Amino acid sequence: MSDRRFIIEMGMGNDQYGQDYQKAARRAIEDAIRHSAIPMFDALGLDPAEMRVQVTAGVQDPAALATDAL
Repeated sequence: MSDRRFIIEMGMGNDQYGQDYQKAARRAIEDAIRHSAIPMFDALGLDPAEMRVQVTAGVQDPAALATDAL
């Protein structure tokens, strides 16, 4: 089966005093996950283990972000 986009969720995170892009990106991802409710798996008879998650992180200094760690 080919990939199908079911949901787009945005999150926001910051590290106000440390200015740590890694910490802010991690918080944004956690924020997006906390706001997601995906009841469609049961409704459509899909296995949640088959879900693929793609993350796009936007920061002011992309070189300061270790995307593999996220």
